Amino acid sequence: MPTNPRQSELGALFDQRKYQGVLEIAKADEITPASDPQAANVVAASLFQLGRFPECLLWCEGLHPALQGEPSFSSMYGAAL
Repeated sequence: MPTNPRQSELGALFDQRKYQGVLEIAKADEITPASDPQAANVVAASLFQLGRFPECLLWCEGLHPALQGEPSFSSMYGAAL
C-alpha cells in the first residue's frame, strides 16, 4: 500500500502501464533507491516491464538492503538476473 503521494502517483501510472511516465517522474524528482525505496521499487518494476533489464538490475541492487524480504521484489530481482 502506498505510503506517500509520490508513490501513489507512480503506482497509478504503473497500473495504467505508463512505464515511461514513471521513469520521467523518477528522473525529475531524483528518486533513488536510497531516497525512497518504495517509489524506487516502482521505477525498477517499470524498467523491468520495458525490458530494460540491465538498468533494472542496477536499481534492484540498490534496493536489495531495504526490500530483500519482500516476495514481489525478490521475484522481480531474480527474473531480471
